[in-house]
Amino acid sequence: MSGYKSIVVSKAAGGKIGVIQFNRPPANAINDELTLETSQALRDFDTDKDVVITLITGLGKFFGAGADLRTGSVGKMSAEGERNITTEKLNYIAGNASSVELMRILNDHTKVLVVALNGPAVGGHCAWFLGSADLLYAAKSAYMMVPFSGLGLPAEAGAGPIFSAHIGVRRTTEFLMFPQRISSAQMENIGMANRIFPDEGFHDAVLAYLTKQLEDNDPTSLLETKRLITLHLRESRMHAIYRAQERLGEHFALGIPQARMVKRVKEMQAAAESKKKGSKL
Repeated sequence: MSGYKSIVVSKAAGGKIGVIQFNRPPANAINDELTLETSQALRDFDTDKDVVITLITGLGKFFGAGADLRTGSVGKMSAEGERNITTEKLNYIAGNASSVELMRILNDHTKVLVVALNGPAVGGHCAWFLGSADLLYAAKSAYMMVPFSGLGLPAEAGAGPIFSAHIGVRRTTEFLMFPQRISSAQMENIGMANRIFPDEGFHDAVLAYLTKQLEDNDPTSLLETKRLITLHLRESRMHAIYRAQERLGEHFALGIPQARMVKRVKEMQAAAESKKKGSKL
């Protein structure tokens, strides 16, 4: 399946598993292209009568590092005297409609949605994909983390109530408020991850496991079970997603995250420059 630039799309298990792999080195950071391509691939698999399982994973060392702060989109807002909070807020919400649509597509996906963490899932990659997954498998070295509070952001993608359904309210509260790494072992222990696989041969091991499940179980039963489990969750998840997006718009309109994000970009640039100089020695 060609035509994609930021993802690699393929099928496995005789066409029963649709595979989406993030492919934006070095860390699969989210940009508009990745968002739109992932949405389209999910749509295609959702209408593919052969596909039973949709598998989302990453290429390289990262599942994904969240939003690509290098794009220069952060920090853009009108001068203080020219600002209209309502306009700023609506501009943000309109400008990020593609991300909300991706979250809706993930939420409404009718196939068994599997996320395979080949490496760290940070920020948006964590909030958008992990909560919406029906099943989650992780490599031993993988971890999840959201730096939202440190960037002046409220938890996005409805992560509060959605993650609470997986790991409980108090764990979710601490995880989203105080940025911290949750290792794959911890993820399995608290009920976020179903299984842990070795780093070596991770993708092959996950595909082999899922292929075996498809051989042993009736596909229509798998799909109907998924539908029944998620039936009562979909509307509440979408409400949480829309509410979170509204709060993000408010924060950006008030200028809360911009200074922190600009500072973070400068830190990333300085670290990259230092690494570049070190490699020349």
